[in-house]
Amino acid sequence: MWTKKDKRPDGIATDCYWLLLSVFLRLKLSKPKNRNVRYLISMLYAGRAENLIDGRGLDMAGAGTFFDVHTTGTGSGNNGSACVCRGRRRLGAKAVIVASDNRNVQEWIYRYLEPYEAKGYVFCRIENEEGFSEYARKADTVMAFVEDGFFGERTMGRLDYIRRQYPKLRLVLFSASHVPPDTAARYLCWSLGSYLSLRDSEGEIRECLEAVFERRQAVPSYLQGRVEEYTLLTDIEPHLTHREIEIVRYAAEGKTAKETAAVLMVSQRTVTSHLCNVYQKFGVHNMVGVLKLAVSKGILPVEEIMTYTVQS
Repeated sequence: MWTKKDKRPDGIATDCYWLLLSVFLRLKLSKPKNRNVRYLISMLYAGRAENLIDGRGLDMAGAGTFFDVHTTGTGSGNNGSACVCRGRRRLGAKAVIVASDNRNVQEWIYRYLEPYEAKGYVFCRIENEEGFSEYARKADTVMAFVEDGFFGERTMGRLDYIRRQYPKLRLVLFSASHVPPDTAARYLCWSLGSYLSLRDSEGEIRECLEAVFERRQAVPSYLQGRVEEYTLLTDIEPHLTHREIEIVRYAAEGKTAKETAAVLMVSQRTVTSHLCNVYQKFGVHNMVGVLKLAVSKGILPVEEIMTYTVQS
């Protein structure tokens, strides 16, 4: 007899129990409207009930159980993404991604996120981009905390891609080390999300999280001016777009069109087209002339032209 205390049936009767339960559910709920119920029935019918309970942390008793699950094969092959989930998993629970390749940083920010488990959130700690993509596309994933260096030099392009690909996913960038304010402002404008630094005071961090979980954008006071300045760059003649500004910036760093395309996650042809537009807007035919005019108009800081001159 399976009791609540036992959590699940044991012994040879297990397979028979799940088979009978799956048949019963199929007969009683031939076309359930709830997506979670459909998923539950399909997992039971496929004989993967053990994986459903142990691998995904679902509580069949309905009360919700705390789980800390290491998933090493979530995909169809053997190269699944590692993930650790923390929280009380109930049907309809809201999943939140915590993306960082450093487990100490994950623990650091989780200390501030843990109180929100009581509000129905489950926190999935991700260590690689494959795991992020896998969980970002799930219907119950509503938010993602992403460390500033998680995507490497492709951060700008990935943030823009995520914003367009998953419009309902709320992005929160966080940093465990010092990040230049100008860089943080650029990330904010490209992600249209929120930002917090684990180097801020505990009160500021908790205030920021409170705003985020209330569906408000959270921007530290010391970044608000920088964000406004970056936003207004497109108003300066000759009115470059933010993407054109970033392409010019990467050119100042010495990147080729192919390298810039990889960073921004666009085609090389798109980068070349943007550069042609930039030359036309400035009325020049080389990047040195573009950088000089961009610095003189305040579109780029003087460090950009100095870097390009040294590398040339």
